[in-house]
Amino acid sequence: MRVWSVLCLIFLVAGCVAHTQQQAPTSSTSPAASAPSTAPTTTTSTTTTAPGPEASVESVTRWIEAGEPVDAEEFRAVDQDGAPSELSGGEVAFRSPGELGPRIIGGCITAFKYKMPLSCLPGIRNAPPRPPDLPGQWISGWVSFDGATVTVGSLHGDPGPFSEGVGLPLEHGKRLKFGDYQCRSDQKGLYCVNYPHHSAIRMSDELSVYGCTKRATPPRGIGVQYDCG
Repeated sequence: MRVWSVLCLIFLVAGCVAHTQQQAPTSSTSPAASAPSTAPTTTTSTTTTAPGPEASVESVTRWIEAGEPVDAEEFRAVDQDGAPSELSGGEVAFRSPGELGPRIIGGCITAFKYKMPLSCLPGIRNAPPRPPDLPGQWISGWVSFDGATVTVGSLHGDPGPFSEGVGLPLEHGKRLKFGDYQCRSDQKGLYCVNYPHHSAIRMSDELSVYGCTKRATPPRGIGVQYDCG
């Protein structure tokens, strides 16, 4: 019982920390005015406003792809209590910018070798409660996204892929491409698109889904589920 209590406390604090990190105000910059034709012109890059919950998956995908790319090799390592380690080939881990306290679990991580979806602990505030009469370790803010399905809230007897540690921060405005996914970090949250299924999500204190996702009846052990098709 003591082990489960410690794990519950870790995940609870992770949610609070992630929520705090994502409360920074959002700002947008208007494009610079064009100079008269008689004078040299200069081009200033601007950051467009992040898509809202009603945006189309096409606009979300374009916005993600407009971010500044980073090398996926920089995100193949994790940190666990100050001890860095390398992930196995092809896996990545990342999180929103901001400090994490000791033994805090958060962000996103892959475990493709086990055929697991992208797993994230973004600190969702409106996460679903434990279903009634469901025993076991319930993690309400656990997001799983494989493109065909998005689930929030599930049973986990241990930290799962997060037992490896947590990834490095993906700075705002940067985008990371890995496998069938591409994610971009913003003050409004982490946006991720899955290309084969043409679906996307935004993770902050709330979850937004884009594309072919629709609310479905979740199986036992799942809080909320969205399916494609």
